[in-house]
Amino acid sequence: MKMRALALTGLTCAAFAMSACSDKEHRSVAADAKLEAQCESIPSDARRLTLKAEDGFSLGAAIIGQEGMSVGVVISYGASQTLCDWLGEGRRLAAATGSRVLIVDQRGAGASPGKEDIRKLPGDVVTAGKWLKSHGAHRLVFIGSSMGAPIALSASTPTGPREAVSPREQSAPVMGRDVCAAVAISPASSIETKAGQVSALAASSFPASLWIAYEKGNRNVSSNAVTLAKRLKDAGSPNVRTLAVDGNDHSIGLVKGHSSVRRFTDEAVRSCR
Repeated sequence: MKMRALALTGLTCAAFAMSACSDKEHRSVAADAKLEAQCESIPSDARRLTLKAEDGFSLGAAIIGQEGMSVGVVISYGASQTLCDWLGEGRRLAAATGSRVLIVDQRGAGASPGKEDIRKLPGDVVTAGKWLKSHGAHRLVFIGSSMGAPIALSASTPTGPREAVSPREQSAPVMGRDVCAAVAISPASSIETKAGQVSALAASSFPASLWIAYEKGNRNVSSNAVTLAKRLKDAGSPNVRTLAVDGNDHSIGLVKGHSSVRRFTDEAVRSCR
C-alpha cells in the first residue's frame, strides 16, 4: 500500500483500523481512462468525468446520479484512498438523497497522475463544485473524510483556499457562497507536507451548515472534531451538528460500519434541498 507523506495533525493510517485506508493496490490511470480500467467494482450509473483544474491539470473523476438534480455533492477522500473506495457510498448517497455525486481523484493518485501538491487540492474541489453548478445543481455540499476534511472545509468557505492554504494560493478558484453545507468525517483539522499546509482552522468564515461525524475511540480524531466544532461556532456558523460514534472505525470505514453516520450524512445533504 502506498502511503503519501502527510502530517495530519499526528494522524496516519497506522493510527487506525485498516478500514481507514484502502486495502487494494490502486491503479494509476490516465484522467480520461475508463472507470473499468481503474476500479474493480463500478455502480451501473457511475461514469468517468475529466476536469480541468485552474492551472490546466487534468483531474480524473467519477460522476454518479441523474442529471438535473438540484443538489450536487463533492467528496474529498482520505489518505491512501482513491475515488474507487467511495463509488459505492457515492451511489448510495445519490439514491438516498436525490443528489448528484462527484468524486475527484487527488493529484498524484488514481486517475489524476502527476505531481502531488496539497495546496492545490481545495481549489480542485472548487473546480468540481463549479462543474456541478454549470450542469444543473443549484446547491452544493462538500464532504471531506480524514485528510479530505480540511480540504473540503477550506474549499467550502466563501473566501476559498486563499485563507486556508499556506503558502497562499492567490490564484485558487473560489466557490463563494454557493456551498449550502459541509460535512467532515473522521476529520483532521489540517494537513501538511514540505510543499505547504491546508488548515481548516485558518479560514475566517464557513457555510451556514456544518456537520461533523467522528469516532470516539481515537483521541486525535475526537480532539480534532471538538476543536473544529468550536472554531466553526466561534466563526459565526449558526448550525454546527456533531455525531460521536463508539469505536475506532475511520473514514470510509466509519461510514460503511455505522448506519447512524450514513443517516447523518444523508440529513446533511437533504438539508440543502
